[in-house]
Amino acid sequence: MKSPKEIALDKKILKLVQPYPKALEFAKALMEDEELQELQEYANIVSIRRLGFNDHGPVHMREVVVNALTMLELL
Repeated sequence: MKSPKEIALDKKILKLVQPYPKALEFAKALMEDEELQELQEYANIVSIRRLGFNDHGPVHMREVVVNALTMLELL
């Protein structure tokens, strides 16, 4: 189950790629992929519990995407 922060970031990503139909379709496919969601959760478990790092799971990954799309738009 996605957190409220993940849901908000998903909406922001979809808004940023709205003008690009192929990117929008790709983003939606990634967001709906259950296996990818599980891999993101596992990445968070490994980074926090095993390695002692901070968040590197679904929220972090979405924030990175938003920042990358924002920078691409600026360029």
